[in-house]
Amino acid sequence: MATLCLCELTGRKFHPVAIEGLSSKFRTKSLNLARAREKAVFKIPFDEQKFDKDDIDLLYNSIWRKRGSLHLQNMGAGAKYVLTRWNPTRPASVGNMVLIQKWVADKLLEMFPDRAPDRAFVLYVVCSSLVVYVLTHTLHTRQVQEQKS
Repeated sequence: MATLCLCELTGRKFHPVAIEGLSSKFRTKSLNLARAREKAVFKIPFDEQKFDKDDIDLLYNSIWRKRGSLHLQNMGAGAKYVLTRWNPTRPASVGNMVLIQKWVADKLLEMFPDRAPDRAFVLYVVCSSLVVYVLTHTLHTRQVQEQKS
């Protein structure tokens, strides 16, 4: 509603984009996973964590739009995504939480335990994952073509 009001005030057209809402079960599961990670990795007790289901909804739908933070691909079936801190030295909040695959989150924390990852490293990760995706897709396409002939 606020976006519509701002568009009306500025004289711009309002073009809403529909995205599928999160189910209550998915929100609860995502919140529990994020809280469990905070407790296990960062040693923050549940009662001191400052994010809730509304924050999870905002992060998934409005900020990350159900896409991984690094390569912006849709969350696929089978991939284990987790909301975690981008900068491990800052507390978990809407401005410091990213949606990435669990193994990537663990690797980033291992490589950068006391600061946010370098931009050059992030660019390397994104490019590497795209190269792996293209190679995998190409090999799969060739295998399918060979099976047909």
